[in-house]
Amino acid sequence: MTAIRLAALLLILAGLALSGCTSYQREVVISSSPPGAIIYVNGEERGQTESKVILDYSRNPGARIFVQLRKNHHLPGFGAWTIQEVLERKRFDLEPVP
Repeated sequence: MTAIRLAALLLILAGLALSGCTSYQREVVISSSPPGAIIYVNGEERGQTESKVILDYSRNPGARIFVQLRKNHHLPGFGAWTIQEVLERKRFDLEPVP
């Protein structure tokens, strides 16, 4: 193995070691009753229920991520979670507009 290849390998291994096992992303399956609500994460549309959504806390691991569900003729659903509060599944029961 040449010195350059060995140095490159050592740099890759050092990068992997420094990155550690900490992940600042959480995956959550979001569903609703009735189904088909639009999912927004921090104001950005992410799909419709039922969907698997990635919540990315890498910018600020202590922050809450805001999730909103909207469906025509129903009141919106809201949730906000820190990285420690996120569940694997979250169901929103959306109430019809009175």
